[in-house]
Amino acid sequence: MSFPLPFSSEFIMDLRYIPFLLGALYIGFPSAIVAMLTIIPYRYIIGGDGIYLTLVISTLLFIIPFLKGYFFKLNSRKKILFISSIAFSESLLTLISIRILDDVPTSHMILPGAAYILITVLGACLVTFLIEDMFHYKALREKIYLETDKLSTISQLSASVSHEVRNPLTVTKGFLQLLYNDNVPEEKRKSYIDLALSELYRGEAIITDFLSLTKSNQETVPLDVVKELNYVTNIIYPYALMNKVDVQTSIEKEHVFVDGVASYFRQCFINIAKNGIEAIPNGGALQLTVKGNNTHVFIIIKDSGIGMTPKEVEKLGTRYFTTKDKGTGLGTPLIFRIVQSMNGSIDIKSQPGDGTEFKVTFPVSSFHSESA
Repeated sequence: MSFPLPFSSEFIMDLRYIPFLLGALYIGFPSAIVAMLTIIPYRYIIGGDGIYLTLVISTLLFIIPFLKGYFFKLNSRKKILFISSIAFSESLLTLISIRILDDVPTSHMILPGAAYILITVLGACLVTFLIEDMFHYKALREKIYLETDKLSTISQLSASVSHEVRNPLTVTKGFLQLLYNDNVPEEKRKSYIDLALSELYRGEAIITDFLSLTKSNQETVPLDVVKELNYVTNIIYPYALMNKVDVQTSIEKEHVFVDGVASYFRQCFINIAKNGIEAIPNGGALQLTVKGNNTHVFIIIKDSGIGMTPKEVEKLGTRYFTTKDKGTGLGTPLIFRIVQSMNGSIDIKSQPGDGTEFKVTFPVSSFHSESA
């Protein structure tokens, strides 16, 4: 606006409405109001009858923030086309208004008018493209962080899982060796076979749960909290056993659902439980409790570990901050992002030497409530 294209003694043309359009569609009314409180007073300072035209067009454009919801449903290409059409309409309206109010000959308007429309539309397209490109790379970066942390978790759990699978295989091997003895009574023989099969089924279940951890399903659905946390307990149990940690569960609220992506939900609580186990150096307990009411579910994970200072608790969720010697500092920020994406919240209580408590709160799934 400080370096406009003078169209006549009273009217000027500039690119003031590009940031207004982008802010109104990407942010909404707060951005639109701030933009107008900047544009209108500054246009008044510049002077000329164009201030009245600015007031009229600005008032008309205040319908744009209402389109924010529709705008965010579009893909990147359609967003660019949508903003381009609004920029074209605004610049064309400006030219028509100048032609009527200032009585400028049409021949004098063709070249500068065409340039004004072209620059406005191309400018809006370019900035929208850059914003969408930034969003795309941000989402890609978040996905890479998520997959990196998942691979790190899988690699650390694999040793404990292999150790846990070895137990049923050893038991099965022992029973099969006993069956070689012809003197074993028929009743005991059947009992040995049943026990061997049950151990093989247990080993199969451990492997199945572990392999499902590597699958990525990004569909948001109502999740059965107790069922998902039982899955987490099964996955984390071998790791806890290897670290001499007793996993205790208390379900005070059953049949409660939250909206989320199953793989992300599981990874979130596997990370919390794994961090709790690693914070218990000489054996102890990890308590997992589920509480709730008609509107919210509360998942509490408390360990009997070394605890943290208030400064360390305050820094939790900051990328690359870790209290572990070999930690990456990516696991806890991932927990916060997943909980936030599910409209949840985290409350952390910790004292040095007195363990740490994570209390995660989620709204109950409205979709499942309506279906029920």
